[in-house]
Amino acid sequence: MPSRSTFVAVAICVVGALAASVAHGHSVLRDTSPRGGERVSTPVSVIRMTFNETISAPRIVTRDSRQRRVAGSLSSTGSIIEFRPTTPITGGNVTVTWQVRSRDGHAITGKWSFTVSAATQSSPARSGTTSTTPKRTP
Repeated sequence: MPSRSTFVAVAICVVGALAASVAHGHSVLRDTSPRGGERVSTPVSVIRMTFNETISAPRIVTRDSRQRRVAGSLSSTGSIIEFRPTTPITGGNVTVTWQVRSRDGHAITGKWSFTVSAATQSSPARSGTTSTTPKRTP
């Protein structure tokens, strides 16, 4: 008859093996471009997601700061998904909601946001006006 310590050791191994298989069974989002929380100063023409393994059935909904859906096209190759807006996103908070299917068949979902801030362009100085001192009027 096995001892109690043998039973406990076997139980720990079984639980550990099950936990490892569950942890490695689902796809994991490894990287996004732009990154979550990032503030970018150039128009965004591609939103990219990279997973740790090949995924399938990708769905992405991208919304602008007014919560309007951003039109565009979606493509995926292996572990990378790309969403290309019809016109580059030039300003505001952007929210990306996504869903993919892992290799094990489970649906994985998530959401992140980033901000596009329009680059401000300084107006060129007119010739002959190099002074920064305000002029006084009588």
